[in-house]
Amino acid sequence: MHQPDISRLESGGGTPTIGMLERLAHALELRFVARFERPDTA
Repeated sequence: MHQPDISRLESGGGTPTIGMLERLAHALELRFVARFERPDTA
């Protein structure tokens, strides 16, 4: 992940892919997690 990639993501200049988000997480020493959840039925 390079600075132009991060700048593009921050500026909203493109739609991030899951691969890009995984690379960002790895660069930040984090784990990328995506999940679907049912809405609360209050």
